[in-house]
Parts: sequence; structure tokens; C-alpha cells
Amino acid sequence: MIKGILFDIHGTIIDKGGKMALDSALKNAHAFINKNGRPLTFDEYYKAWLNNLRKHRKDMEELNEVGYYDWYDGILSDLGLDDYDEEFMNKLDDQFAEGFRTTTTAMPDAKLVLTELKKEFMVAAVSNSMARSTYRDLSIVGLTNLMDGIYISSEIGKRKPHPHIFNEALSGLSIRPEQAVFVGDDLFEDIFGAKQVGMKTIFINRGDPLKDFTKEEVFQKLIRGKETIKGPEEIEPDFIVEDLKTVLESISALNQ
Repeated sequence: MIKGILFDIHGTIIDKGGKMALDSALKNAHAFINKNGRPLTFDEYYKAWLNNLRKHRKDMEELNEVGYYDWYDGILSDLGLDDYDEEFMNKLDDQFAEGFRTTTTAMPDAKLVLTELKKEFMVAAVSNSMARSTYRDLSIVGLTNLMDGIYISSEIGKRKPHPHIFNEALSGLSIRPEQAVFVGDDLFEDIFGAKQVGMKTIFINRGDPLKDFTKEEVFQKLIRGKETIKGPEEIEPDFIVEDLKTVLESISALNQ
């Protein structure tokens, strides 16, 4: 019997607005540094942000997540700043987040589907992201109160598809893997990750070109990463849907 439905967040139940929103967020952060740190060009700030991303990419490839303050410390250190504290980093993050505020929306039918599911199941979210911004996103779109648990990589220390973050969520909900369904839009992070701990899975195929991988492509990625996997069938979701409303039908079928 299914007891819990776990969702990926960004791209699955929340849309943050894509590249245009990211550009706006970076410009806000740059303006804040100019006013409160030292004068610099946007290109200088963007280079520091990008270098920080590249610096932590090795950790991300090994599925370790950088901490929130470590992330901002890396950017500010690259800019040659040393007179800052956690309050300054929080304010910088607030300005960065403002770039997404008007474009951060719930996916179509997200609130309806989560509300319906909560009548029968526990509902939770598991995300590869910075916790402070993700809690803010859930609040902006009005989904926080629909969650029985929120599990975020920057707080847990491991990214999907590492088993640890899924097991932390299952433990927090006090359910076994076979009692849970994971819903996500990424075959590698969400579907492979949840399946390897024994969860049922529903893949939302939205046609995102950044996540448009075939099972064979994900399989080859796992082989290159020296993962123990027999074949592409281990990445096969139980259901493939194109929207959240269809998730309800899939869960009913899985719960027979």
C-alpha cells in the first residue's frame, strides 16, 4: 500500500522562469555588490559566479552538495571581498532571489494535485538546490503548507540521485521505499535515484531540452560514472506522463 508521494520541486511542481529570470537575478546581485561591496562590472561578477559553479562541479559530480554559506563565500572571496558576514550573504541572496520573484510560479494543476493527494497520502518534496531559496519558492507559490516534509540537498549534503537524500526523506516520513512513489522530470536525478532505493516512479516528460535524455543516454552516463547498473531497464519509470493532473491516475493504478 502506498503511503507517501514525493516530488522533485523545480521543473516538476515549480517553474522559476528559465534563463531570462536567471539573468535578472545575476544583475540584481551585481547591483547589490556595487552598492555595498566594491565597484565592479557585471562581467566581473558573472565570472566569479561562474568560477564558483565550476569549482564546485566536481563535488556535484560526486553528488556532494555545497553548503549555502560556502557557496556565497566562494563568490565573495573570488571578488576579493573579506569584510562580510552571514547577514551580508543573506541580503545578497535576497537580491538574487528578487530576480525570480515575478517568474516563480506553480506548475499547472500543482496545487490541485497536491491538495487531492494529501487527502489520502503524505506528500513531500526532495530537491537539489539551496534550501533558503527553495523554501522561499514554495512559499511564493503557496505550496509549503501542502508538504509533510521538505528535503533539500544543501541541508542534507548529498544530491539526487545519491541514495542518502532519498533515504533521509523516507526516514523523515517513517515509510518504507515500497510504500512511496517519486514524481520528477529528470531520468537521472529523479527516476534512477528513486528506483535504486526501491521506490515506484513517475516521470513527467515536459520536453525540457536540458533534461531531454533517453534511457540509453542516462545509462551511458552511469557507466562512465562507474555506477553498478545492468542496463537501461533500471532507469525505466513505472509511468510516463506529460502533466501533473495525469499523475493522479498513475498513482491510483500503482495503488491497486
